[in-house]
Amino acid sequence: MNATTTRIEKDALGEVHVDAAKLWGAQTQRSIDNFPIGVGRFAWGRPVIRAFGLVKQCAARANVDLGQISPDKAQLIVRAAQEVIDGRWDGEFPLAQVAQNSRRAAASASLKVASRLGYHAA
Repeated sequence: MNATTTRIEKDALGEVHVDAAKLWGAQTQRSIDNFPIGVGRFAWGRPVIRAFGLVKQCAARANVDLGQISPDKAQLIVRAAQEVIDGRWDGEFPLAQVAQNSRRAAASASLKVASRLGYHAA
């Protein structure tokens, strides 16, 4: 990757270059770079990625019912989660590292939905 096609992500270990088109962050990129044996071999399949979307969608609905997030924010998450459920973001889950990667990919997908709908992050 060269600097014109990457963005810089930061974590506790410092900066790492991530393909600008990808939704994942520093930790997933470090895993890809440092443990290439797992790329492709230990990736989640469609049923598991679909389940991640279902969990995120249900969590957004529950959290709006509990007053923990606004209905507008919940709707963005629900729409992005539906895109995960539908398979639009399957390529954003390159590793079988569930927690961090799925949260980051779902959050980034939500921002893309928000952007398409004319919302801007504050």
